[in-house]
Amino acid sequence: MSDIFISYSREDSKFVEALIIALIDYGWSVWSDKSGISEGRPYDEQTENAILEATVALVIWSQSSVKSRWVRAEAAYALSRNKLIPIIADGSDPPLQFLHIQGVNLVDWRRTNDDAAFKKLASVLSQRLDRVGRIPQSDNETNLPARTAASSLSGAFSFWKSLRDAAFPPVSAGFEQYYTNRTFFIAQFTCVFGFFLVTLFGLLDFFAPSGGLDQTRFRLIVTGPSLLILLALSFTALAKRHSQTFLMIFGCVLMLLVYKTTKMVDGEFPATTGAPTTTFLIMMVLGTVLPLRTANAAALGLFAFLAHEYYIFKASVPVPPPLLAGYSICVASSWMALVVGSYFRESVMRKSYQDYDQASSKIAELKERLVGLAVERNQTSLPNRSLRNVK
Repeated sequence: MSDIFISYSREDSKFVEALIIALIDYGWSVWSDKSGISEGRPYDEQTENAILEATVALVIWSQSSVKSRWVRAEAAYALSRNKLIPIIADGSDPPLQFLHIQGVNLVDWRRTNDDAAFKKLASVLSQRLDRVGRIPQSDNETNLPARTAASSLSGAFSFWKSLRDAAFPPVSAGFEQYYTNRTFFIAQFTCVFGFFLVTLFGLLDFFAPSGGLDQTRFRLIVTGPSLLILLALSFTALAKRHSQTFLMIFGCVLMLLVYKTTKMVDGEFPATTGAPTTTFLIMMVLGTVLPLRTANAAALGLFAFLAHEYYIFKASVPVPPPLLAGYSICVASSWMALVVGSYFRESVMRKSYQDYDQASSKIAELKERLVGLAVERNQTSLPNRSLRNVK
């Protein structure tokens, strides 16, 4: 289920791609035919269901879309469901049926989410969705020092965005949905599996003659319930919408629980035995299972590395410098492996979605041509039928 459905003509793809990116940056989920259409099911049926499931439907009116029967049909269906919000892309008048619906003018939109025209659209969407996006403050609400700071941050953000686009070319919104709807079950499965293991070891320690009571209590009272809380939160719409943030919190909580558990067994397995480092290594390897973007994987690996270094320096038994260097190199290597694995996974997915977008675009163009030819054929056959009826 998406917040926003977008109907548009194929000639306006560049405009729509920029609009989708801006809407996603505001925290809303978007459905379009480039990312939402699945093979093996009728096109019109999927489109109809998408409009029904969406909260609002944006229809992009332009010189090409007003001539498109698909766009007109989708707009009429959205209007009948009271979901229509027209977008004026190039100053063209909407069809007669939709002239009485006030639209949002994006003719002069600079294709950024801080543009005044887009802020107006964001305000309209916030009212219809009953949820405010990440709307920036207006100039009237900010003072000069804050404006200067924002300008500096904007420059730094633009520089970072240029570097990011160079390493990861942008693709359609379907790629973002891969990291939300389609892979989020991995995090949920990890929560369930972790809770099962923690409960099992806690019960084994409880019944074992030499089991540590403190460890058992921590597993059953702290670790287990923490994983259950994360599992419950994972089913909320907020967690799925911000899946990368949720996965980062999930990974950090796991590392903190591992850190605390390792501290509790420090007497039996001190830092000099290598057991704590091995535990951190295992957790870092398990982190590759989570569907993390490259930047988030790097941040999570940094958090784990710093936690390990802090533990080593605070260990009850001093670690010799050569051994300390070896432990640090091992954890740093696993951190780099986590980042590299995430990078290649993201690169492969981007490439596949780029290929999918190109194929979908060509298929949509062919469908549009076939529909046009069918309509023209029906129109030319009508006079002949009328003549036969007269005769």
